[in-house]
Amino acid sequence: MLVVGSFQIATELEQVLALLENTGIGRDRIMAVPMDIDETNDALEPIQSRDRKAGGFETGMACATALSVIGTSRGFIWPWGPIICGIISAIIGFGLGLLLHAIISQARGGRPRKPARLPEVTVLIRCQPDSVEAVRRLLWQHQAISVGVVRRQDT
Repeated sequence: MLVVGSFQIATELEQVLALLENTGIGRDRIMAVPMDIDETNDALEPIQSRDRKAGGFETGMACATALSVIGTSRGFIWPWGPIICGIISAIIGFGLGLLLHAIISQARGGRPRKPARLPEVTVLIRCQPDSVEAVRRLLWQHQAISVGVVRRQDT
C-alpha cells in the first residue's frame, strides 16, 4: 500500500518523518518530494493567512513581557513592591504594544501584507496494509495538508 501526504515545509514534517522511522518504516520505504511554486500565478492564495488581530496580540504580549520585567526589577526599590509594579507594567506594556501595532498598521495603509507562500513537500510511504491507518493518523496529527491512500489492485 502507498500512503501519500502533502505538507508545508515546517518542523511538523521533520517530526513525522522521524516518527515514521521510529515505528519501523525504514528510510528506503519513505520518499519526500519537494514541489516547486509558480511565483507568477497570483490567483493562488496561500493556505494559511495571518490574522491582523493575532499580530496585535503578539506585539502586545511582547511589550507586556518586556515592561513587566523592567517594572518588577524596579519594584524592589519602589514602595508598592515588585509584584504590583510588575502587573501594572505588564498592563501598560500590553496597551503600548497594541497602540504600536495599530500605528504601524495605519502607516502601512491598513492593508495586511501578503504572506509568502511556502513550498510544499509530498511524502510517499510504502507500508503494509495493516499499518495504513496508523500512518494516516500520524500524518493528520502532524498538520498534513492532505492524505491519500493508493490501494493496489491485483488482476
